[in-house]
Amino acid sequence: SQVPPSGTPTLALSGPAGAIAGTSAFDATTKVVTFTPAAALPSSTTISAATTLAGAALAGGAWTFSTAAAPPPPPATTCPCSLWADTDVPAVANWNDTAAVQVGVRFTASVAGTVSGVRFYKGPTNTGTHTVNLWNAAGTRLATAPSSAETASGWQTVRFTQPVAIVAGQTYIAAYYTTSGLYSATLGGLSAVRTTGPLSTVANGGAYVYGTGFPSNVASANYWVDLLFTPSA
Repeated sequence: SQVPPSGTPTLALSGPAGAIAGTSAFDATTKVVTFTPAAALPSSTTISAATTLAGAALAGGAWTFSTAAAPPPPPATTCPCSLWADTDVPAVANWNDTAAVQVGVRFTASVAGTVSGVRFYKGPTNTGTHTVNLWNAAGTRLATAPSSAETASGWQTVRFTQPVAIVAGQTYIAAYYTTSGLYSATLGGLSAVRTTGPLSTVANGGAYVYGTGFPSNVASANYWVDLLFTPSA
């Protein structure tokens, strides 16, 4: 009578390009043979599996399977980056406060980069003169620029003469000063952290001061101030 083959069973995989590199292993306790590929299997491909023992194919030890399609790539982040999109709008376009005031947002960046300007949402009755500022947490004004050629309402963008370098993980304030008050607001809008790409607000990220000095007062309100940020290459 024929002596049955002995030894360790081996599992191998192959695809349209031929044999797939990897390692076969056999667990004598569970009687399970496994194959670990050296690299990820090709996507959307039919793979053949074959189990052999002493070079001979085992009955029922061959089959085929198909790998899943490759996942779509993550969406690209286009910079300069901002915290809000042009389609984002405040709950109140013009808050009933007519005092000259500076309002802003406290933010951090996850990577180093530069801030080239400040954006702010303007309601239709906020008709005063506007000046944008970038501050560090110590109260130093890093850049300032007057706003001009504004639209009657909506997002306004003001660029600095030169981009300002900022450090990853440090807190800064993007703000604007309005001589007429009547800024936009969403109460509680910055009580929690908001993250968009490399930019994040901080908890209770609103900032304000009556006058042109450092906006050191903390608020949970969103005053709809934004920035233009470009990560370092």
